[in-house]
Amino acid sequence: MHEDGSVVQVIYCVMEKAQEELFDWYVAQPGSGQKLSNAMVCSLFHQMLDGTLYLHLKGFAHRDFKLENFVLNNGILQIIDFGHGTQIEGKDGKGLRSTKMIGTTGYQDP
Repeated sequence: MHEDGSVVQVIYCVMEKAQEELFDWYVAQPGSGQKLSNAMVCSLFHQMLDGTLYLHLKGFAHRDFKLENFVLNNGILQIIDFGHGTQIEGKDGKGLRSTKMIGTTGYQDP
């Protein structure tokens, strides 16, 4: 509730505690920096695509995908950190957003 008494709609996303970020998991792999197996890459990528499709079908966009925003729980990939997330249709329902820059600076195009 705002100081003026107006009500604010809030959406909460509650998840179980994750085991580790995908980035940390990759760095901790034996021979870090080496290629992962094709089977492992296909599994992780398929899960990323499935998660992204699910979000989009529900009308939301994440807008800050990076390895640190995926976590592994017993081999199951989960998407976290929806701080930059938004409705695909925009606030006015016309599909327009007015945000200038989104995401983590170090991962953006030059």
